[in-house]
Amino acid sequence: MYNYYTTRKMKIRIKNMACGHCRLKIEAELRQVGFEYIDFNMLDDIIELSNEEGDFKIAKRAVEKAGYLVDLNYSEEKKVHLVRISSHETYEELMDILERIEANAISFKNSVLEVHYKGPCGDILEILDIFGIESNEHA
Repeated sequence: MYNYYTTRKMKIRIKNMACGHCRLKIEAELRQVGFEYIDFNMLDDIIELSNEEGDFKIAKRAVEKAGYLVDLNYSEEKKVHLVRISSHETYEELMDILERIEANAISFKNSVLEVHYKGPCGDILEILDIFGIESNEHA
Protein backbone atom coordinates (compact mmCIF):
# COMPACT_ATOMS: atom_id res chain seq x y z
CA MET A 1 0.00 0.00 0.00
CA TYR A 2 1.15 3.53 -0.69
CA ASN A 3 0.05 7.17 -0.70
CA TYR A 4 1.27 9.29 -3.60
CA TYR A 5 1.58 13.06 -3.71
CA THR A 6 3.66 15.78 -5.28
CA THR A 7 5.20 18.73 -3.53
CA ARG A 8 7.56 21.58 -4.27
CA LYS A 9 10.99 21.58 -2.67
CA MET A 10 13.28 24.56 -2.44
CA LYS A 11 16.63 25.46 -0.96
CA ILE A 12 17.38 28.92 0.39
CA ARG A 13 20.50 30.38 1.99
CA ILE A 14 20.22 32.42 5.18
CA LYS A 15 22.83 35.17 5.52
CA ASN A 16 23.11 35.45 9.28
CA MET A 17 22.10 32.04 10.68
CA ALA A 18 24.69 31.02 13.27
CA CYS A 19 23.32 28.69 15.96
CA GLY A 20 20.59 26.40 17.20
CA HIS A 21 18.61 29.34 18.55
CA CYS A 22 18.54 30.85 15.03
CA ARG A 23 17.34 27.52 13.68
CA LEU A 24 14.50 27.27 16.20
CA LYS A 25 13.25 30.79 15.47
CA ILE A 26 13.36 30.29 11.70
CA GLU A 27 11.78 26.83 11.86
CA ALA A 28 8.89 28.10 14.01
CA GLU A 29 8.09 30.86 11.50
CA LEU A 30 8.32 28.50 8.51
CA ARG A 31 6.03 25.94 10.15
CA GLN A 32 3.55 28.68 11.01
CA VAL A 33 3.14 29.48 7.28
CA GLY A 34 2.70 25.84 6.26
CA PHE A 35 6.12 24.35 5.49
CA GLU A 36 6.00 20.68 6.58
CA TYR A 37 9.50 19.53 5.67
CA ILE A 38 12.38 21.70 6.90
CA ASP A 39 15.99 20.49 6.85
CA PHE A 40 18.85 22.72 8.01
CA ASN A 41 22.44 22.58 6.76
CA MET A 42 24.05 24.81 9.37
CA LEU A 43 27.54 24.54 7.84
CA ASP A 44 26.44 26.09 4.54
CA ASP A 45 23.59 28.23 5.97
CA ILE A 46 21.11 26.44 3.67
CA ILE A 47 17.58 25.34 4.46
CA GLU A 48 15.76 22.77 2.31
CA LEU A 49 12.01 22.99 2.74
CA SER A 50 8.77 21.99 1.10
CA ASN A 51 5.04 22.52 1.05
CA GLU A 52 2.41 22.19 -1.64
CA GLU A 53 2.91 25.68 -3.04
CA GLY A 54 6.64 25.94 -2.47
CA ASP A 55 6.35 29.71 -2.58
CA PHE A 56 9.74 31.44 -2.23
CA LYS A 57 8.14 34.75 -1.22
CA ILE A 58 6.28 33.13 1.69
CA ALA A 59 9.49 31.44 2.89
CA LYS A 60 11.44 34.70 2.57
CA ARG A 61 8.84 36.65 4.59
CA ALA A 62 8.83 33.97 7.32
CA VAL A 63 12.64 34.05 7.61
CA GLU A 64 12.62 37.85 7.75
CA LYS A 65 9.88 37.78 10.39
CA ALA A 66 12.20 35.59 12.48
CA GLY A 67 14.84 38.34 12.16
CA TYR A 68 17.12 36.86 9.49
CA LEU A 69 17.99 37.63 5.87
CA VAL A 70 17.60 35.40 2.79
CA ASP A 71 20.45 35.46 0.25
CA LEU A 72 18.59 36.53 -2.90
CA ASN A 73 21.43 35.28 -5.10
CA TYR A 74 20.86 31.65 -4.06
CA SER A 75 17.75 29.54 -4.41
CA GLU A 76 16.72 26.23 -5.96
CA GLU A 77 13.20 25.02 -6.63
CA LYS A 78 11.88 21.74 -8.00
CA LYS A 79 8.71 19.68 -8.07
CA VAL A 80 9.12 16.21 -6.60
CA HIS A 81 7.02 13.07 -6.43
CA LEU A 82 6.69 11.49 -2.99
CA VAL A 83 5.39 8.01 -2.21
CA ARG A 84 4.61 7.06 1.41
CA ILE A 85 5.15 3.31 1.70
CA SER A 86 3.46 1.11 4.28
CA SER A 87 5.57 -2.06 4.01
CA HIS A 88 9.02 -3.36 3.11
CA GLU A 89 7.48 -5.50 0.32
CA THR A 90 5.97 -2.40 -1.29
CA TYR A 91 9.36 -0.68 -1.11
CA GLU A 92 11.10 -3.57 -2.91
CA GLU A 93 8.38 -3.72 -5.60
CA LEU A 94 8.48 0.04 -6.07
CA MET A 95 12.26 0.16 -6.46
CA ASP A 96 12.02 -2.51 -9.19
CA ILE A 97 9.28 -0.57 -11.02
CA LEU A 98 11.15 2.75 -10.79
CA GLU A 99 14.21 1.12 -12.32
CA ARG A 100 12.08 -0.11 -15.24
CA ILE A 101 10.70 3.35 -16.04
CA GLU A 102 14.07 5.06 -15.54
CA ALA A 103 12.95 7.07 -12.53
CA ASN A 104 15.42 7.84 -9.77
CA ALA A 105 14.68 7.18 -6.12
CA ILE A 106 16.58 10.02 -4.48
CA SER A 107 15.96 9.48 -0.79
CA PHE A 108 14.00 7.30 1.60
CA LYS A 109 13.24 8.78 5.04
CA ASN A 110 10.41 8.01 7.48
CA SER A 111 8.75 5.63 4.99
CA VAL A 112 8.64 8.36 2.29
CA LEU A 113 10.40 7.72 -1.00
CA GLU A 114 11.35 10.82 -3.02
CA VAL A 115 11.25 10.11 -6.76
CA HIS A 116 12.67 12.17 -9.61
CA TYR A 117 10.94 11.35 -12.89
CA LYS A 118 10.93 13.45 -16.05
CA GLY A 119 7.51 12.28 -17.25
CA PRO A 120 4.07 13.34 -16.00
CA CYS A 121 3.12 12.26 -12.47
CA GLY A 122 0.12 10.36 -13.85
CA ASP A 123 2.57 7.92 -15.46
CA ILE A 124 3.85 6.81 -12.07
CA LEU A 125 0.32 6.27 -10.72
CA GLU A 126 -0.71 4.32 -13.83
CA ILE A 127 2.37 2.12 -13.65
CA LEU A 128 1.80 1.40 -9.95
CA ASP A 129 -1.80 0.39 -10.73
CA ILE A 130 -0.67 -1.84 -13.63
CA PHE A 131 1.75 -3.64 -11.34
CA GLY A 132 -0.96 -4.05 -8.69
CA ILE A 133 0.52 -1.85 -5.98
CA GLU A 134 -2.57 -0.54 -4.28
CA SER A 135 -3.02 3.03 -3.07
CA ASN A 136 -4.51 3.72 0.35
CA GLU A 137 -6.58 6.42 -1.36
CA HIS A 138 -8.27 3.81 -3.56
CA ALA A 139 -8.77 1.24 -0.79
